[in-house]
This record gives sequence, C-alpha cells and structure tokens, in this order.
Amino acid sequence: MPLLMSLGTEATTYGGRRYLIPGLPMFNDGDDFILSDVDGWEDPAAPDAVLVANGGGPGSVASSVWLPKERAVTVSGVVTVPNDQQAGIRRLLLQAFPADREQPLIGYANGSSDVDTQLFVRRYDRPTFQRLPTYMEFSFPLVAADPFKYALEPLAGTMGVWTGEDWYLSMSTSSGAWYVQMDPSWSVSLVQDIPDGPYPVSLTLDSDGDTSSQRITASITGPLAAGDWYLWSETTGAQLWAEVGVTADQTLVLDSFTKTATLSGSDVSYLTYGDWLTLEPGSNSFRLVAGSDSDAFCQLSALPAYE
Repeated sequence: MPLLMSLGTEATTYGGRRYLIPGLPMFNDGDDFILSDVDGWEDPAAPDAVLVANGGGPGSVASSVWLPKERAVTVSGVVTVPNDQQAGIRRLLLQAFPADREQPLIGYANGSSDVDTQLFVRRYDRPTFQRLPTYMEFSFPLVAADPFKYALEPLAGTMGVWTGEDWYLSMSTSSGAWYVQMDPSWSVSLVQDIPDGPYPVSLTLDSDGDTSSQRITASITGPLAAGDWYLWSETTGAQLWAEVGVTADQTLVLDSFTKTATLSGSDVSYLTYGDWLTLEPGSNSFRLVAGSDSDAFCQLSALPAYE
C-alpha cells in the first residue's frame, strides 16, 4: 500500500472516492460530510527528500514543530448540519486532527471498499470554520508525515505467553516435561502445554534507527482473560493492556501510532490502559505477560525511525 498518492481535489458524492478519519463519519459517503479539497499534496518534495535504503537520510531533523521534509497540506470540506449542532461537530473535527500527534487519513478507491491511500497528518496551525444556517465549512492546515523518516520494511516477530518463568524449549524424555530455570544453580521440571510453534516467551527486535518510533502494532490472539495480561517492553518499562478478554478465535490489535485498539474489528480504545509501546534504537525486548498459562500469542510489527 503506497504512503504517497494523490487524493484528488474535487468534491465527490456517493460512489466516488471516500475518506476515513478516525473519530469522524466517513467523508464523501453521502451528502452530509464532504472532503472537497486537499491542497498542496501534489507539490514537489523538498530538495533534501532523498529516499535511502534504511528509510533515513540527511536533512530529516526536527526543527520546532516542523520537519524539513514534511509537506504542507490544507484539507477543506463541508458538513451539512443545523447551526445548533455545529459546535459539537467543530469539537469532533478538532479532536480528529490533533496538533500533538499524527492521525491517519485513509482513502478508498472510487466505488470500492479497498484502501488505496493512507496518509499520516497532524495540525500545525489554527483551523478556520464558517458557520452558516444549514452547513459549516472548515479548513485545516496540516503537515503530512515525512515518509522518509521511517524504514521501508517492518521488523516483525511472534511471542507466546510468559508467566514469570523462562521455559526451555526442549523436552525431557524421562519426565515428559518442559524445563524451567528457577536459579542458575538448579532447575525443576514442570508440565506446561506449549502452543504450536513453539513461540518464545520473549521477542527481541533490533532497530538500526536513531530515534524512538511509535509505529508499532501488536496483534494478540487469545485465549486471555480480562485483567490477567499485559504487554511489557523490558527496554522502556512500558506496560500496555486493554481490559478485555480475548478468546481463541479473536484478535486484539493495539496500534501505538494511532492510539487505537480493536477487538475483532470493534473499537475498544476506551478500554486501554498503561503506556503505548515504542521501538527504541538498538535492541528491544518485549513480553506478553499473563497470570496463568495460555496458548495465546502476540505478533509485533514495528518500523524503525530515523532523525
């Protein structure tokens, strides 16, 4: 899926290109929410925007709230809503385009449910609103995230549940048990069912980036009981969880970049607690910690970031 693609600048109606901004209704899916203009997206890239193999490169250094290789974009549109409801819509728009973090703007192909565009934008200046009796016009000055700041290919891996002991991935033929190391000087044999894999009880992702990245996604497949598990970054100390149970046929996706959580497609972001995970330069160690044995497992995917 390309990161950069023209969004088009003409207003469209039902059956044309549609856009999804988390927290808002679908734009251009009818006549009430219309995204009519995406100005500046097709401007040429800054002179230092040179694509390199690892995703970083000279010039992509933060300067205040602006990154040299970020691109200015102005998103404009119309919401058809009575005047007495426009204050609430204005608040929703401000929340959907925050100034302190990036937000995905997802485009769908004309007449299709297939995602063909995903941009990451954040607000950098004051938006404008014009309130009229039956509709409200809006315009948001945004910057599109620097696509050269992140690696082109994600780091990825899978881990099983860790219950506080490090299990050896070898079987004792005499006892039929997995070994657990309790102390460097001795060990005991305990029986534990290991899911197909077998998945290690920790995962290490080695980033060659030189700055912290929030582009990290965890996909957790149950079974896990609500309140009995959390994700743990041993590198940063961050712990992240959602107060939900996850059955064996469900998947919970925790996205640290968009600050969202979905359980088999349903939004459960309001049930997340702790600190969102990051990928730091160098070695990163993660665990899926649970209070009881389980065949659950977690798949992590992360993009290294570069200054």
